[in-house]
Amino acid sequence: MASVRRGRRRATRLPRGVLKQVVLLSAAIVVAYPFYFMVSTSLKDLFEATTTPPTFFPTTVHWENYARAWEAAPWGRYFGNTIFVSIVTTAGETITAVLAAYAFARLDFRGKNVLFLLFLATLMIPPEATLIPNYIIMSRKFLGWYDSYQVQIVPFLATAFSIFLLRQHFMGVPSELADAARP
Repeated sequence: MASVRRGRRRATRLPRGVLKQVVLLSAAIVVAYPFYFMVSTSLKDLFEATTTPPTFFPTTVHWENYARAWEAAPWGRYFGNTIFVSIVTTAGETITAVLAAYAFARLDFRGKNVLFLLFLATLMIPPEATLIPNYIIMSRKFLGWYDSYQVQIVPFLATAFSIFLLRQHFMGVPSELADAARP
């Protein structure tokens, strides 16, 4: 009798992992829905996009919305600016972080640990707290870099996090490798 009950329990159990798959699928739908809503709304006309409650599918697809949006602003210039600032900032930060991290990891100088702790302390300052002082420094009163590429590049050329990350990496590399490379 007990074996019959166990058999019935096993027969009514869900296959292994089904509950996990249902939870993951539900989470994927919750995450993907805003993207679907954005794309479907972009294909609606103005009246349909602003109706309440919103429609799930557009009644008529308006591909010309994308052409109108592209013509409404100089998007090519915007993308070019973004690519330029991203490349220059990444290259500049990489160069400064590698140089500073190598100095902190391999060179011996007085006050190295205190200076590194000061660098780490800057990680505790939220970026929002430095927003207004950075604006004042970059504005016309001090540097005069208002509305220029320098404003978007120079403040981000050295960050404490990248220096810390590279210092930890350099400390993990044995110094014997550098000694072996010397002639």
